Amino acid sequence: MQNFFLESDIDSPKIELEKDNGIFRFTGFSFPENTELFYNPIIIWFENYFKAPNVYTLIEFNLEYFNTSTSKVFMHLFNLFSKHYNKGIDIQINWFYFDEDEDIQESGINYKMLNSVPFNLIPYSIDYIDRKEEVYNTSLLRGVLV
Repeated sequence: MQNFFLESDIDSPKIELEKDNGIFRFTGFSFPENTELFYNPIIIWFENYFKAPNVYTLIEFNLEYFNTSTSKVFMHLFNLFSKHYNKGIDIQINWFYFDEDEDIQESGINYKMLNSVPFNLIPYSIDYIDRKEEVYNTSLLRGVLV
């Protein structure tokens, strides 16, 4: 299975779906003009991934803003993740949010309540923003920040 990468654009997030290491990231802003068209290949990719998933799957969201139509697509993804988690696939979701962004935090709380996958809400501060890439690359082992 091929990894899937999309660079961020003014209205769409950076997406890194790396089957090789079992880490999948959504980063940035998400308000594409046609959300379903944008996210459909990602949904299909995950459906194919779950035919032969890794032993462990970590899905990370670090979004600064997303619109209502993106929220609906995320709910579809969370339902897909829950379906496979309930079948015994080891999945975890990390939801990063700037500690002063109540909207993104509240969205994470709502998603956590609406699915069965272990879901970590991970706040970060201004100090963290400068180190974000370093922390992403070195400190996330099964959802534990060092």
